[in-house]
Amino acid sequence: MIDLCNKATIAISRVNTIEEVTEDPYVKGSMLTSVDPVTGTRIWVAPPPFMTSFLEERGRQLSFPLRFGENNDEMYGRILGLSAERLHELKAKEVI
Repeated sequence: MIDLCNKATIAISRVNTIEEVTEDPYVKGSMLTSVDPVTGTRIWVAPPPFMTSFLEERGRQLSFPLRFGENNDEMYGRILGLSAERLHELKAKEVI
């Protein structure tokens, strides 16, 4: 397929595995990291195509992603104005 597309001047490439991406010399030294403040687990994320000063200034360290539903009280309660009672109802029904 790649040869066929190349002959037709259609841009194509195979997709690298996660292991191949993390071992790529252009990627390996630029990986982004994040540490879970609860468990201490460290994750690595492939860098963006262009390293920004924002990422460089922070040592390529990102805040850890929120857990599913972690900010429901803030989002539905404080921002959207749902009462604590309504939030409890939605949690009981497993809506949130």
